[in-house]
Amino acid sequence: MDFETNRFFSTSDPSRFGRTRMISGVLLTVGMLFGVAPAWSQGTITSGTATFERIHYLADNLNNCNYFIDGGLDNVFEDAWYFRVAGDSDETAFTAPQTESYTGPVGEATWSNVASRNLFDARLSATVYDGSSGTSSHIVNKLTITNISSEPLDIDIFGYLDFDLADTLTDDQAVLLEDPVLVRVSDSTTFGEFQGPGAIGVQASDTADLAVSIRELMQDGLVTNFDGSGFPFTTGDWEGAFQWHAVIPPGGSETFTKAYSVNQGLGIIFSDGFESGDTSAW
Repeated sequence: MDFETNRFFSTSDPSRFGRTRMISGVLLTVGMLFGVAPAWSQGTITSGTATFERIHYLADNLNNCNYFIDGGLDNVFEDAWYFRVAGDSDETAFTAPQTESYTGPVGEATWSNVASRNLFDARLSATVYDGSSGTSSHIVNKLTITNISSEPLDIDIFGYLDFDLADTLTDDQAVLLEDPVLVRVSDSTTFGEFQGPGAIGVQASDTADLAVSIRELMQDGLVTNFDGSGFPFTTGDWEGAFQWHAVIPPGGSETFTKAYSVNQGLGIIFSDGFESGDTSAW
């Protein structure tokens, strides 16, 4: 596994240093794994009372982002992307980008010649939106893949999310509101939605169940195609992901949209144009 050992923490709350997650009875902390001092986060975007912190980009079970609303509890543990080109034997994670910028509510990252395969470039744009109430917000992520090769690019994209609503990780429940593009996750006090317009597949699992954990499936040396399993999710630490497929002509681009919210319904946002009126994201 390719850990980025120097990018795990946020500057805004030192009490979160060493945030941990239990895996098969083993308590992991950064100090235990690496024995190194933490470095600072990569960037923060804000809108009203909503703040999203990007720490790093891998889904490695060590907290790669934070999502706060109205100065309250964190709601997201990890947000990541994977890809698989036709003929690959496994999925590959997007690792550290070449460039990053974080201004106001918008964060952007770029990858030039991803994985040095001379196949495609990638650009990720993330925009956080304040909600209508002090405890609601949503984030829209758009990953654009550009084919830099001379042949059509046959590619699958996977958009991953590990909700920890209200900073809890044991009482999640989840249902499919619209198969396979809209999921609702809830715990005892908070709900969130997760949407992947145009997705061809979705899957959910408990992060503690390594036999079916999506993070593990994305790095098990085998091809994974999502089949809708994991729903309804009745209790535990929910994680989920969408799968998209595209064939992109030489020089062409395709954008994949992954959105999620806290205490706000995404079905309404994406159907009435509230998401900046950008119909290409619907």
